[in-house]
Amino acid sequence: MSTGVRLAPRGGAGSGAKIAGRSRFYKEVGVQAQDEADGGGFCVTLDGKKVRTPARSLLQLPTKSLAAAVAMEWDAQKESIQPSTMPMMSLAATSLDFWELDIIVDELMKYLQTDTICFPVEKTHQEKLATRQEKKWGTLRKWFEEEFDGELDVNHGTITVLQHNPTAVANVRAYLQQMDNFEIMAFRCIVRELKSMTVALALTKRHITAKEAIELGRLEEEFQIERWGLVEGGHDLDRVNCSVNVHSASFFLWLLKERSA
Repeated sequence: MSTGVRLAPRGGAGSGAKIAGRSRFYKEVGVQAQDEADGGGFCVTLDGKKVRTPARSLLQLPTKSLAAAVAMEWDAQKESIQPSTMPMMSLAATSLDFWELDIIVDELMKYLQTDTICFPVEKTHQEKLATRQEKKWGTLRKWFEEEFDGELDVNHGTITVLQHNPTAVANVRAYLQQMDNFEIMAFRCIVRELKSMTVALALTKRHITAKEAIELGRLEEEFQIERWGLVEGGHDLDRVNCSVNVHSASFFLWLLKERSA
């Protein structure tokens, strides 16, 4: 007998692939506290039945605020369910189903070697862009160096392996390794969206806002749009997707802070 509302098993297109377009099958959405004997936390309910993830895990979340945010996404669905409008649910399910800390940390550390803000253009090629990058990215690199006790290597104009300060690299790895599954998956979302470990670290530590993080990560793209114009159906969609993903992951991390309040 089913013990809750089960979404479809994991599909190749993501955790919501099998329920996209499915008619809304519930009326009431709620949040239910779990007994400590059952692991504590909070579950989202649809008509009183607890929601499960695509991999059949109970959607058991660590804070009431996070559960409420996910519940609001379910409640906002109209005639049919659209997973693309449920970024918090997607992050929550992924955090429970598809994470292995060591593998994810190794994956994320690779982004430090190809960090967007470590590859500014040369002034001789694009002086205006280079000046803008140095003002924005240079400031953030200095913050990183103070925060993680070591300098970031910088390469102008070419893609080569960076040689960052070993102490700083070790400190970043240690910071990631103390994250739990919810934190690391939200952090991963930001890194992958902005192609920058440094920007993601600054956002996670609340040194910058989500809006500022997006501006830093998309600095070169936005410069090229200013120069050559916006392609409708391309650049505009990229902007929206980036904004939704980064803001959602940042909010997700913020709602986890309730645990230490």
